[in-house]
Amino acid sequence: MPTPKRNASAKKPAAADKKKDPVLDLAARLSKARLESPNCDFSFRCPKLMFTCRDGNKNACVIELLSALPGEYLKHCKVMPGGQQLSILFGYPKVLASERCHRKQITQSGEAYSDASARVLARSTQVTHFVEYNFADSPSMVDGTPQIVDLPFSCMEGEVPADSIMWITWPTDRYVTYRNADHKQFLNILNVKVHSIQTYAVARGSVREHVLDDSEGEDDDQQQNAGMQDDEL
Repeated sequence: MPTPKRNASAKKPAAADKKKDPVLDLAARLSKARLESPNCDFSFRCPKLMFTCRDGNKNACVIELLSALPGEYLKHCKVMPGGQQLSILFGYPKVLASERCHRKQITQSGEAYSDASARVLARSTQVTHFVEYNFADSPSMVDGTPQIVDLPFSCMEGEVPADSIMWITWPTDRYVTYRNADHKQFLNILNVKVHSIQTYAVARGSVREHVLDDSEGEDDDQQQNAGMQDDEL
């Protein structure tokens, strides 16, 4: 018995359009770019400390990250859909890929800068031109892939509020000389606090009540009665 032919005009129902996650879309775009040039990686992975505590009627998770960049390079800090992960994205300063920055590096090392040297030509071709071409729409910062931190419990989704993000500077013993002056160097610590979705009952303070037993107050009553008897006499 011949197999019946399928109707060529029949089509599968169109799948519902899924909203693209900008973070995942960015990761895909950067992964493709790395295949074209494995010489450039703009992603930051900050060392972190993390702990949990109770904050009012919610659980709080505090993340402390040692950042190589100051706060103006923080592109986003948000809890991903599902509430189980925190996404942190820093922008890479685009000027560091420029020929001007390379010239500065060479002159500070004591070498003579030459546009015709093998080192300058190689970096210009493999780094500077690649960045300028693939990130022409980014005037000052280049985006890498975000750092993902797994959270210990489900947290409130979306951008972390500004009052839950704090920058802390920690002094070091290092000084840098700039324009004939020594400048003390600091470490940048990004402190982020996110809260759980679930709320908990707040424990009320214990109320102390003083309960009189049978013996309390007897001495006072006896003294009052003795006083009344003296008055009667």
